[in-house]
Amino acid sequence: MNLRFSLDEPESFGSLPRQLEAARTVATLELAQIFKEFTPVLAGTIPLAIDLPESDLDILCFAPDLKIFAEYGQKLAPQLTDYRERQMVLRGIPSFVASGRFENFELEIFAQPIPVHEQWGYRHLLIEARLLKLAGEPLRLRIIELKQSGLKTEPAFAHCLQLPGDLSPGDPFAALLELEALDDEQLCHLISHQGLF
Repeated sequence: MNLRFSLDEPESFGSLPRQLEAARTVATLELAQIFKEFTPVLAGTIPLAIDLPESDLDILCFAPDLKIFAEYGQKLAPQLTDYRERQMVLRGIPSFVASGRFENFELEIFAQPIPVHEQWGYRHLLIEARLLKLAGEPLRLRIIELKQSGLKTEPAFAHCLQLPGDLSPGDPFAALLELEALDDEQLCHLISHQGLF
């Protein structure tokens, strides 16, 4: 499966200065080579150009065995400031995160024993990319504004689109994923209903 924003294709990260800096960081740290067995993908806000100066460089990986993946993560430890690891269970799925700082970026390398294209972070990335493509600059600027006020990315999208989990009870992360089933015409209707066109 050809995944968008693969570390093997840094040109897909975008051409803005911060996106180019992310591509250089990925190359300098040789992240595509280190994690090549784990289908690494750049996720988060940087490839969507909705990042803030403090936004992480988020890498998603597919690791059937998290203990083996941890060994690969430790290869980065000497190059990162404040390297740390943690394991947790997210929505019933065992997960591993290696993180630390390199130059201008806080890196977070996230792995689960499910393919990247099934992970929530990647699925959020794709639906957010669709929404931003359809709604354009007004939505992008509104998301950045909401993030600057303290909201995380998915709650910011939920707020703009008045999805469950915004001001009503519910989970904005799950509500955003429900939009995957909509075609572009249906998404445009939702966007226009919120006055984002």
